[in-house]
Parts: sequence; C-alpha cells; structure tokens
Amino acid sequence: MKEDLFKIIATQNKQMLNKFFAALPNPNLTIATIGDRQATLENIANDPHVASCIQSRKSGVLSQTWEIQPASEINDFINTSTQLVFNRLDLYKIISEMLNAPLFGFQVLEIVWKIDYISGVRLIVPAVVQGKPQKWFSFDPLGIPRFKNFETKNDEILLPYKFIVLQYQATYENPYGEAILSKCLWPVVFKKAILTFWAKFAEKFGMPHFVGKIDSVATTEDYDKFLEILDNLIQDGSAVISNTETIEILNANTVSSAQIYKEFIDFCNAEISKAILSQTLTTELGDVGSYAASKVHFDVREEIVKSDRMLVEKGLNQIIKWFVDLNFGKQTEYPKLIIFKEEDVDKPLAETIKTLKDAGIQVLETFIVRRLGLQKNEFKILDGSSQGNAISPNQLFAENDFPKDQQVIDSEVESSVSEQTGLDVIINKVKDFLEKQDDFDSAIKKIFDLFPDIPTKQLEQELTNRLFAAYLIGRISVQQELGNTNG
Repeated sequence: MKEDLFKIIATQNKQMLNKFFAALPNPNLTIATIGDRQATLENIANDPHVASCIQSRKSGVLSQTWEIQPASEINDFINTSTQLVFNRLDLYKIISEMLNAPLFGFQVLEIVWKIDYISGVRLIVPAVVQGKPQKWFSFDPLGIPRFKNFETKNDEILLPYKFIVLQYQATYENPYGEAILSKCLWPVVFKKAILTFWAKFAEKFGMPHFVGKIDSVATTEDYDKFLEILDNLIQDGSAVISNTETIEILNANTVSSAQIYKEFIDFCNAEISKAILSQTLTTELGDVGSYAASKVHFDVREEIVKSDRMLVEKGLNQIIKWFVDLNFGKQTEYPKLIIFKEEDVDKPLAETIKTLKDAGIQVLETFIVRRLGLQKNEFKILDGSSQGNAISPNQLFAENDFPKDQQVIDSEVESSVSEQTGLDVIINKVKDFLEKQDDFDSAIKKIFDLFPDIPTKQLEQELTNRLFAAYLIGRISVQQELGNTNG
C-alpha cells in the first residue's frame, strides 16, 4: 500500500487505445478539405487573414528588445561568455520559430553545437538553433517527445542538450499542446467555400442581364441578328436598334444579395481573430467603437504578448543553462535572458513609491523587483546616511547662485511679507468672518458681502511701490550690463 504512494498508477499505457498505437494521436490534426486538398495546420496559416493575425501576434514579442541579466553568484567570465554567445545567434529568427508553439501546439528546435574560443578558453557553444516541422515528432503515452526517424522506421527519444521542446498549454492527456490554428480550421474552410460561391455569383450577376423585345412578325433571321446585338451589348455597352425593338435590363441591383456573402466572411474573419489574438479590434475596426472597448482589447492583447514572452524566455534560458552546464558544470544560479519593452517601468507606480518614501514608509526590494520589473542588479536602495549626502534641491539653488539684482528684489519681497500690510488686514477680516460662521455653505453665500468693507487702497499703494522699485532695479541692471559690454 505504501509503495503505491510513490508511483504513478493512472497512465496512458493502461488505456485500450494505446495497445494499438506506439505514439499518442495528435488531437489538433482535425481532418477537413479545402477544395480538392486536405486541410492541414500549415495551409490554414496561408489564409490571408490568418497570416495577418499570426504576424500581429508574433510582432508583439519580436518588436521588443532583450538582454541577459548576469548572475551575481557565479564567475564573471560565465556571464560575459554567455552574452557573447547570444550576441552571435540570430535571436530574431529563433524567437519567431519559438512563437510557432502556440500556433501548432508545440515546437521543437534542434541545437547544433560547435567548438569555439572565447578569451582563449575552449568552449562548446550553440552555433545554430533551428526549428523543425511538427510532423517529424510525436509523444509517447508517457508524454515523452520522440523523433520519427524515417530511415530506421523507429521513434527515437530526443537526445539531451540537443532539442528544445516548447509546449503550449499541454496537459497529461494531450502532450501535443493546444494548437490555436486548429480552432481556425472550420472558419477557414467555410470562408473558402463562401468565396467560391461569391466568385460564381459575381461572374453570373456582376453584369446585368439584357432582355430584348422584337416585333412578333419578325423572322428567324431577325431574331438571330437581334441576339447578336445583345451579345455585343454585354461586351461593348452600346447597341443600335430600330423603333420596333426594345431592350430591358434585369437584376441591375444585386448589392443586397451579395451582402450576405461579405457578412459571412467578416464573421469568419472575426472568429479567426478571436482564436489567434483573443480579440478583434487590433485587426478589424468594425462599424462602431469606443475608447473603452479599444482599451479592453489592447489589454487583452498585452496579456497574450506577455504569455508568449514567458514561453520564449523559458526556451532561451534552457539554452543558457545547457551552455553553462556543458562548459562550467552545474551552478547555483544562471544568467537569465529577459524580453521587455523600453517603457516597461511603471511611472505612476514609481511616483507612488516616492510618495510613500516621503511619508516615511519604507519600500522593500522585493516589491520593486515584482512591481517595477527591475532586476536586483539594476538599482540600489539608499539608506538614511547615503541619502543624507545627496544634494537637496534647495542647495542646488542657493542664494549665492542668484544675481545680485534678483537678491535685492527678493529681500524687498521678504520685507513686505514681514511687515503689516493692507493684505494682512484683508486676511484678518476674512479669518474673523469665517470663524463666526456655523457652516461652510452659509459662509460662501455671505463672504461676498465683505468686499465693500475691505480697504484696498493701502494694498494697491504698496503693490505700486514694489512694482516701481522692481522696474527701477531692472533698468539700472540693464544699463550696467550695457556699460560693461561697451567698456
């Protein structure tokens, strides 16, 4: 009984189906036909709207930048050599191929290693990382990926340090992952069929039908001649007929009939957009929209981009780990590749942290790493003594840095503030009035009654004196500068 706790009992091997198959079937390969050929995930991706959505989804990650964060607990040469090795790789192509995993359910990339020298040290480095077709691989009942060797007719277990396997939302029951393109199968199939019907409709009803009426006493020769005139009318758009003959145009307006084809194709395209991008506004504007709706759709897109970015980082960091293990042995910490946007730092959140700090609330390092997206080696939290050595804004604008003329004006203002002025009388009147009121609303209604009793003459006189003094100081200063320049 106790031994059973340490082993797996419910396995794929014990299911009836797997007695007849060496590998699990891929549930993403739904069978359908497009015209005279069988639909596959590859030719589904050739649909113009599907291709546009794929490009949009991939560009969310490909448009971002990347860098390798050095590990703090290992030798610096390991960090440096890792950076140099990845600088030589075509990461744009590698990332693009890794992003096929969500589309096809999984993606296998083969690593070709070579011997190279970095700073005179002999190292095993990845020379090429190349994506391989999904049809070359399968998963056994234990969920282990295998290579279908068509030469030996055997399914071989993948060699360690040789293949990177990325799976998108894989489960125990379905190790092949969830292929997004399989959800686009029927919209693409139906759209192709509707396009065929629409093309026939346009060919048949795109040009109006002409009906000719001729005199009943006309001969067979007259009928044949008139029919030839109608045929020429379709090609040339003009015809010459007699007074006894008439031509009528049928089904000249077929727009409403053709609209149903367009609406169905638009519906299929919307389903494809939702399957690949989880939203529609980034590929289709629609008839109406709002900022709120577009914001929601953009947020959904950002979540998809973040998910893809994490999947790619997982694969690339596995390559880094293998490179370090092959050359330097197992490490307690490894360099880490991250993909990010330049404006990823949250400015409002940074301002909130500053406000908390000014209020005396200490923000811990773990919070900054988690919420701001910064790495530990990208910032340093200063203690009180370190902050005390910093230059304050007041020191940057010390009084000695101001011109003497400005100092005279400032001293004049300070003296006017310290003295009892007409402004102080006004403030005292308003203060006394407010203190006698019972509530704010009644105070606001009655405060305007004070203005006729406020003595403004003294305040006006003082302001006039100060402005005149500043004017004189300014003129004298300009004259002195002109004199120094001429001298």
